[in-house]
Amino acid sequence: MGEDRFGRLRLPCGAAQRGLDTRAPFTSDKNSVADALLIEIYFSQISDTDPADVYAFVTSNHRDFSMPNGDHRLPHPDLAELFDGSRSRYAYQVEGLHELLTGSVRAARTALIEQLVKLLDGHLKRLRDLRA
Repeated sequence: MGEDRFGRLRLPCGAAQRGLDTRAPFTSDKNSVADALLIEIYFSQISDTDPADVYAFVTSNHRDFSMPNGDHRLPHPDLAELFDGSRSRYAYQVEGLHELLTGSVRAARTALIEQLVKLLDGHLKRLRDLRA
């Protein structure tokens, strides 16, 4: 998204286009401009940042953002392309956020343990070489 040549944010245009196309979050009879702006802001933030960063969109609003008549832990099909499952993740309610954070901590811990094992193996090899 970003800004146009005059420095104005293009987010309202993306939100309005969602409404014209009747794409999520414009799938019910209520005014969903605020929800559309939220998803457009999220999209603009993940588009303009370091590809190594990881982001999550966490919501309890299943009517506008989740799979309709299905698993609320999944994003609405109109929004699914925003969430690749690694760099950009979708979470429903606090439980979903907890699951994401737990998984991230577990992955970081595993990577740290692997680095420590390699480091220790290197030190042990050097000690064996000194003794030989």
